[in-house]
Amino acid sequence: MRRIEKFYVTLEGGRQVHGRIARGSGPKPPLLCIHQSPMSGAVFERFLASISDDRTALAFDTPGFGMSDRPAAPPAIADYAADLVEALDIALAPDRFDMFGFHTGSMIAARVGATLPDRARRIAMIGAPILTQEERGELAALYHPPVPDFDGAFLQARWRSFVHHHRRPGVTSEALYEAFREALMGGMDGWWGHRAAFAENFEEALAACRGPVLVLKTGDDLEGPTARAQGRWPHVVVADVPGWGHGFLDFDAACAAQLIERFLDAREDGVSVPPLPASSQGPRYPGKPMPTD
Repeated sequence: MRRIEKFYVTLEGGRQVHGRIARGSGPKPPLLCIHQSPMSGAVFERFLASISDDRTALAFDTPGFGMSDRPAAPPAIADYAADLVEALDIALAPDRFDMFGFHTGSMIAARVGATLPDRARRIAMIGAPILTQEERGELAALYHPPVPDFDGAFLQARWRSFVHHHRRPGVTSEALYEAFREALMGGMDGWWGHRAAFAENFEEALAACRGPVLVLKTGDDLEGPTARAQGRWPHVVVADVPGWGHGFLDFDAACAAQLIERFLDAREDGVSVPPLPASSQGPRYPGKPMPTD
């Protein structure tokens, strides 16, 4: 397992962005990992530690999450994308780079790819949030500013939802609590990431990316929308991995790193699904969506 360093960069406006990096010694383009909302770059720690020594890989806490400073106003996905590219350039100044996005991070990666097609080489994604207008409305109603109460009922409801999505055989309640803590670090503004996601034209951005895109259709809450990417664009391929869901980057980090690196190291002009690990083909957890009532 590789050593992970933690660091800060200061953006032009003075805001600080927190990052984690596994420094490699080879000439391969660096891999920028972008987490989902409302989590932090901590979700990639074991993944970063599993990446080969010949590649530098890093993950920032997107602004407003983890230990990164929050913006002055609710950002759009394009704002998150611009901040992370600026942070990447301060940290490494690469000519070209690869990306690995997770849900909201997939949207940010696609926006970077559409904005900087000559620099964004290959993109891997956990989930492709291709949402209908009806779904956007339903999700916007679900993900709203928190309403704290003195008896903690709002935290209990959030904890139950978190456990439903993240619990699987072998995962302890202690491990879930550690991950849950990251989900709370956005504070009262932690819903900003979802707000940006529901306003983003993800399909337009994904279509504008020039390099190959690998989408992992994991067994989670974006399984249905992600299926809509299948056969949609010639540079996008979808891998069906139902045995992987929320938390798989912790319990199967080595296999995930191997899969993503096989995609990144493939021929420059080709796009295909690499061989899939056996663990990715296991049963889906949870077996069904969480009831809303």
